[in-house]
Amino acid sequence: RCGSATPARSVNKTRLLIAGIVAFAAVLGFWLWYAQRHPLGYTLYPVDLRVYRDGGLIVRQISPPYDGKLANPLYDWPLNNQALKFTYTPFAALFFAAVSFVPWSILPRLSQLANLVALVVATWCTMRALGYRDRRVLAGGGLLGAAAGLLAEPAFRTFYLGQINLLLMALIIWD
Repeated sequence: RCGSATPARSVNKTRLLIAGIVAFAAVLGFWLWYAQRHPLGYTLYPVDLRVYRDGGLIVRQISPPYDGKLANPLYDWPLNNQALKFTYTPFAALFFAAVSFVPWSILPRLSQLANLVALVVATWCTMRALGYRDRRVLAGGGLLGAAAGLLAEPAFRTFYLGQINLLLMALIIWD
């Protein structure tokens, strides 16, 4: 038999994949339906994403207005009616400088898409770390985990505020 799966095990792996696809599609479909039926502020208020982008713009010396007289221009810039200042490392600001090239009109939704992909990657990598190797099991378990994650408040808050938590989580788990 040399590594061949029994028919029952193969069916169970396929069922897990189907369950993962159905659960993920249902949760994602509900979220999209909810987003379409409510004002944008109910599902997206990317205040953190704006801070990241502004930090990148400051590094590129574009906007908010750069003031070279400040001791630390990256950290001392005017609030521009924002309650949050840039509090991340200068290295992070270099990464955000690349992100700042993306127009603001599409950046919040692109951020949500990147976080969604990161959530699936994190759950896939978690399944691999648990010892699973079959692609159907990895995909099914990963999609089930991502569906559960989408229902959790921390993931929703990350999507809502435009944070990078899920991206960092995926990188750490992958590592």
